[in-house]
Amino acid sequence: MHVPLSRHWSVGWRCMLLVLGHAWNQMLWLRALLLICTPSAEGWIMLQRFSVP
Repeated sequence: MHVPLSRHWSVGWRCMLLVLGHAWNQMLWLRALLLICTPSAEGWIMLQRFSVP
C-alpha cells in the first residue's frame, strides 16, 4: 500500500504543533510561577534562556 506524502506531512505537522503547544504552555506556567515566586523573574528567565542549549 502506498500512502500519499501529503498525509504524512499533515500528521507530522499535527504532532509538531501539539508538541510545540505543550512546550509553550509549560513555558507560560513556569514563567507565571517565576513571576509569583521571585521579584527578578525576567532576569532569571533570561539567564535560563541563555544557559540552556
